[in-house]
Amino acid sequence: MPLLEYRCKDCGHLTEVLTGSGANEKPACEECGGKDTEKVFSSFSARVAPSAAASRCESCPNDTCPMR
Repeated sequence: MPLLEYRCKDCGHLTEVLTGSGANEKPACEECGGKDTEKVFSSFSARVAPSAAASRCESCPNDTCPMR
């Protein structure tokens, strides 16, 4: 199930909603209760653990390897 964000056009609050894939109904604002919300494009972040090879990197100067 995707996690979608909706912004309230009345107060600007962001509401996150876990929805089914076919859901078309916009949620009410959880802050002010307003029904005028719009879907917001949101990005995601991923955290990747460094590999053993990256921890032994000797090609970057002053121990500044971006792969660590």
